Amino acid sequence: MVLTRAQARAEAEAQATQVNDIEGMLESADTEYPDATDEYDTEGASRASALVVADKSGVNIVPGVEENIEKLAGFFFAQAQSLAEGQALLQSQQEGQSNAQSAALMAVQASTETGIMQLMNQQFAIAGRFQEELMETQSTIQEQFMTMQVMQAQAGEQIERSVTEKFLNALREVQCQSQALVTAQSNDVDRLETQLDAKIDDAFQTLTFRIQRLVDEQMAARQHASNDSEKTVELVLELVEKSTAGIHAHVKQSVDRGLQVVRDELQQELCASTVASTSEPALDAVKHLVVTEATRAERRIEAQIQRALTAFQSCTFKFNVKRTQLLFCRTSLSNTATVLNKARVSR
Repeated sequence: MVLTRAQARAEAEAQATQVNDIEGMLESADTEYPDATDEYDTEGASRASALVVADKSGVNIVPGVEENIEKLAGFFFAQAQSLAEGQALLQSQQEGQSNAQSAALMAVQASTETGIMQLMNQQFAIAGRFQEELMETQSTIQEQFMTMQVMQAQAGEQIERSVTEKFLNALREVQCQSQALVTAQSNDVDRLETQLDAKIDDAFQTLTFRIQRLVDEQMAARQHASNDSEKTVELVLELVEKSTAGIHAHVKQSVDRGLQVVRDELQQELCASTVASTSEPALDAVKHLVVTEATRAERRIEAQIQRALTAFQSCTFKFNVKRTQLLFCRTSLSNTATVLNKARVSR
């Protein structure tokens, strides 16, 4: 039968009470028989042993004391045996309780370690999942950046093509206008040249006619001269024709050079005025178009980059929150394990 602590304590108190009663009886015996106890001033079992020694040595003992001593000795032996049994029982109970508590602590520690391992596995799984999600988010952001770069390159190419086409169209229009003006001026110059050629031809014809008339008049006036003068007249006519032809050629060359210079100057002035009048508006329009397209493309790219950065920051914030929660769980489990280990050591 296993006794509880309260029962063992009550039994020990009862035994102590019985011992006190026995000591009271011994004191009363000493009071009744003072001569038997004057030589030995001891208590309990010492007094009994003293009386036994006195008996063996031949000392006269009061009748009834030996029987009381034997009863007391038997009672003491029974009480000592009972105390030894109670002590062994109490010790076994304490050992059983200690073993039960140790087993309970071991079970709690094993359960705690199992929980810690499970939480660590869950933490690793959650960290792995968040790492995968973070990698997916990073890859998505990189793909978005690559897409934006491609879109930016395409937009730049489109802007470049559009600007180039519009600039070429403007240049074609300017060239057409310049060509039309140059053609008109060339026609005017050709017409003026034709008129000058006609006037020069008329003037030379008039001059030739006048010279011929003067020659005829001189020949008519000198018909009565000798035959030798005919050769002179022929030489004069030949010289007049040569000089007239030379003068005509010189005048012709001078007029051609002057007309060419005038034509070149008119063409240069026409080209300069045409380019000056048409290139400035065309260049202003091209510049305005380039600035507008570049601004639009920059705004689109900034908006896309801002959206990508917002998504990346949101994912990073969620990952940090989960990481903080996992660290808190790990700290709590570590504290619990520390407390359990301390309790186990104290037990």
